[in-house]
Amino acid sequence: IPCGHTVIQVDAGGQNSIIVFGGENMRPTEADIDHMLEGFGPGDAVIMQNELYNSPLMMRKAADKGLCVIFNPSPVNAALADYPLESVSWFLLNEIEGAALTGQTDPQAILAGMKEKYPKASVVLTLGADGAYCLHDGRTLYQPAFRVKAVDTTAAGDTFTGYFVSGLAQGMPMERIMERAARASSIAVGRMGAADSIPLADEVSAAEG
Repeated sequence: IPCGHTVIQVDAGGQNSIIVFGGENMRPTEADIDHMLEGFGPGDAVIMQNELYNSPLMMRKAADKGLCVIFNPSPVNAALADYPLESVSWFLLNEIEGAALTGQTDPQAILAGMKEKYPKASVVLTLGADGAYCLHDGRTLYQPAFRVKAVDTTAAGDTFTGYFVSGLAQGMPMERIMERAARASSIAVGRMGAADSIPLADEVSAAEG
């Protein structure tokens, strides 16, 4: 069975529609999960999306080992109802994912709903051209988007996630983390492709001036 892959369609405005084939991603066993988590413990982090079979088990096992569980519930589907989301330390959401978890569509209502349902977790809510919010340690931060012409938004969320988690790992101030993640995403959406569009750290630093 081949590994999971996607087919991505992009319209003239840079927005995308994605078809996902799970493939081998849908086959990990409990033994596979134990092997993947071997050697990790408190102080480490695991980043998860809703793309692997047995993800609820992995989430629970990671939390039991003391890992920081960072979760992006993409793609949204009915399986999320069975996830132990109380194990999540950080939710990284877009509007669609936030609406799926809270039943709300207004950004402030999504943040309030997440705080009510998962009071121990921190939340990042990305809004595309409307920027992003971060709910952490009792504070709500807002990061405006950097204005660019969007060519392909496919990797925007992945880019934001990567730079956000990198900033956490480096102990950056939250304002700095949000700004750098937004800057990196603005570079990614300005060119075609998924992984190929994600900028290297030096490019982001150069864009910051």
